[in-house]
Amino acid sequence: MDERNSSGFGIWAHRGCSRELPENTLEAFLEAAKIPGITGIETDVQRTRDGVLILHHDETIDRLREWPDDGEESMDSREVSSDGRTQAVHADGGKDDEVGAGGDPGRQRSSRICDLTYEELLSLKLKDECIRREECRAEECRAAAAKDTRAAHPGPDAGVRTSGSDAGSPESARLSSLVKRYSAGDRRLSPSRKPFQIPTLARTLEALKPYFERGLKLNIELKNSIVPYEGMEEEVLRAVAEAGAEESIVYSSFNPDSMGIIRRLKPDAQTGILDTRIEDCFDELIRQDADAVHPYTGGLVITDGMDERMRRREQETGRPVPVRCWNMEETLWGCPAKENPDFTRYKALGMTDLFTNDPKRYLAWMPAEAGIKGKDCMTGFAECRGEL
Repeated sequence: MDERNSSGFGIWAHRGCSRELPENTLEAFLEAAKIPGITGIETDVQRTRDGVLILHHDETIDRLREWPDDGEESMDSREVSSDGRTQAVHADGGKDDEVGAGGDPGRQRSSRICDLTYEELLSLKLKDECIRREECRAEECRAAAAKDTRAAHPGPDAGVRTSGSDAGSPESARLSSLVKRYSAGDRRLSPSRKPFQIPTLARTLEALKPYFERGLKLNIELKNSIVPYEGMEEEVLRAVAEAGAEESIVYSSFNPDSMGIIRRLKPDAQTGILDTRIEDCFDELIRQDADAVHPYTGGLVITDGMDERMRRREQETGRPVPVRCWNMEETLWGCPAKENPDFTRYKALGMTDLFTNDPKRYLAWMPAEAGIKGKDCMTGFAECRGEL
């Protein structure tokens, strides 16, 4: 697997293929890892009450998950394996409601990750409202494809096709692929399968190992800017070392001091500073001796002064400064739909990489539209900007 696609622009699957599948699950990670031309996957690490490093973005479970109803079969007896199947990992059939969360009588059930044990997280289910929302999208997808099929090829044996100027476009291809999967019954939400559990960091590193060997990268964001998680840096580094994945990892955080700790514990670790504005990212990059800046696309305002600082940093260190950006414009699985972003505007912003919920769509679009002329932007931020 090449680390970069033919455009030279890095595409990272934000929380895995998080538009297509529930975010930060093994299913979403493995789907992303198989995409030709993908640069890497981004994920978020939190720590449970009993000290397990798990992958989950929010500090609480409230947005996507909920406790099973009384009498409903728990999901704590199954976990997803690297090939997408489920396997038994727990045998305890007790209910939290009988003794309080985590087996402590009287302890109130909390929705915060740091207050829950990993056993409790395994018992969570996806919210019914999120599943219904995705099923509605599938119906809309089928209806739209059926309309286009009738217009383009009204014969009884017509396949999934699109009509007009959009035929053959990346979006049409993506729509066709989704419809074919749903038509074939690939709903991936069968109650009997019980997929989409919150994975551990260790299990994910194990599942991605074959892809690391082919060049895939993993960006681990330490979620310690709200919950401090003392000692998390050392624990994450230890887990990565035990998995033999040190060469494949980029670390990042909205807590810049955390990246300074990573640098001190492992001087050759690749670190990135997360913030809204690129100026703030760069200030902390200098202070923490980090390698990359990870700003919001809306905060990527490159002034002449900022441009000069970037050039000077690259000259001093002898290495480029990656500008890996994230956006808030794309829909996540199970969340209300948003209008599709205008990809073309990204090529003028000066970024070298993008974290996206929909990496397949970007990678299909970029070779023809990116306008980077096949140049590897990692040869230098300023040089890349000159090409755009």
